[in-house]
Amino acid sequence: MVALEQEDMAAVQQLLQQYPELEEFADCLSAIDGIAVQANGAFLTEDAAHQVTVLEAAMARGERHIDPQRKFGPYELLDELGRGAMGIVYKARHSQLQRFVALKMISAGQLAGQELVDRFYQEARAAAKIRHPHIVGIHDIGSVDGQHYFAMDYVPAGTLGERLRNGRLSFEQSAQLMATVADAVGHLHEQGILHRDLKPANILLQGDLFPFIADFGLAKVFEAGSVQTRTGAIIGTPSYMSPEQAAGRTDQVSYRSDIYALGAVLYELLTGRPPFREATWTETTIQVVEGEPIRPTKLNPAVPPPLELICLKCLEKDPDRRYATAQALANDLRRYLQNEPVEASAGGYVHQIVRWGRRQPALACHWGALALAMLIIQGHGVVFPEAAGDYRLIEIVLFAWAASSGAWQWMANREATETLGRTGFLVSDVAFVTGLLFLASGPPGTLQVLYPLLIAASGLWFRPSLVWWTTTSAIIGALVGALAIPELRTPWHYPLIVMIILLVTGLAVAHQVGRVRALSRFYDRRPGMDALWP
Repeated sequence: MVALEQEDMAAVQQLLQQYPELEEFADCLSAIDGIAVQANGAFLTEDAAHQVTVLEAAMARGERHIDPQRKFGPYELLDELGRGAMGIVYKARHSQLQRFVALKMISAGQLAGQELVDRFYQEARAAAKIRHPHIVGIHDIGSVDGQHYFAMDYVPAGTLGERLRNGRLSFEQSAQLMATVADAVGHLHEQGILHRDLKPANILLQGDLFPFIADFGLAKVFEAGSVQTRTGAIIGTPSYMSPEQAAGRTDQVSYRSDIYALGAVLYELLTGRPPFREATWTETTIQVVEGEPIRPTKLNPAVPPPLELICLKCLEKDPDRRYATAQALANDLRRYLQNEPVEASAGGYVHQIVRWGRRQPALACHWGALALAMLIIQGHGVVFPEAAGDYRLIEIVLFAWAASSGAWQWMANREATETLGRTGFLVSDVAFVTGLLFLASGPPGTLQVLYPLLIAASGLWFRPSLVWWTTTSAIIGALVGALAIPELRTPWHYPLIVMIILLVTGLAVAHQVGRVRALSRFYDRRPGMDALWP
């Protein structure tokens, strides 16, 4: 490597004569020479950048960057099997051995830096050592004309994702299948390999119950001296990645991250959909980090409660609350199959309340705040009994607000009324705040601080239209209050200032939400990003 970096070709030739097995590795390093990530202070050479641009544009158009029926090193490419975020997989035949393989091409743009190339070879070699009846073996790795590849066992089978598009498996079949997959993942972990991208598309399926784990493109090797993923990198498929992966906390990624992914696959087997799948990549990632999946029995009442408990234990936000090992998950699935009590449990009342709050954050915040307001009013009534009667109407309004929030949330949780529920939720909040302005016994102006808070909160729905609905409603509410309550229009310019503040707040929040959605759409449209969706 030092000789190549110093362009000492005489030394390179001497080394290759002594160690001919290094020839392939030297060719690979030469092919990627000059390609490095921007963060490391280097850059793509003009020719390499042009090749990457052409390659990504071709992939965006759905074109094959290497045509089948042509030679590729010792292989003959026969047909395209699929494409993903890191490249394309072909069915190929080794010219001399006459053996069929699945050949995965790794685009140069995905292996820009020396560090990434080193990790690619290190992890592929580690995966090549794995021998398990339910893991696709890797038996060749190399580079042809700067195009990196590895050859895997060819399994003439479809993926679990394709199988699910044709109908669900039975609950017993799902449990048996996932127990087998968990066994295979446990074997990977015993060898020091973390997969990091387990999903239906990476589980090949022969029949209904004979799976193979494939695609080690994102695998991580835990061993001394291994190249670690830099902190902050988000690696995986949003709908199946663990919260620590989605948040970029790579120092917290462990074997239990794979157990989360197994739970996400089991969730889809039980319900027909992954735990989280929002309109965009960004929104899905945020839900993975902050949200709580809907209980499987809510989506499919036929799901057996023990399977639901097993699934939700895998999907815990806190890795320590998940199964300690993949083998422990497999054992619990087999307990279900044998009609034995499973180890998974729903947890205590506090834990269940916390999980409910993550599933319904808007409603939980509303009810919590309204409960606190009621508690303060009740406390004031105890300290000043003569004023207790003055707060009766306010208590009625707060109760009505809580009931209204529950009703709007119920509508927002249903696909047919989702938009109406969200819009009604936000507009009713403004209406109740305006009503409290009329009932306040103290200076009513202090309650107007709730208007900009409601506008800011509306941005959490990631819909600019909802932000503008809330902003418009808040301005109308403030105007009504100013016309009806003398204290709110003294001095005369006070209402104008309030409305300007509300308008500016709405503009700022809507602008930021629009930027997030634009960035999300940009990443969703990048070549290969479609592979991140099941």
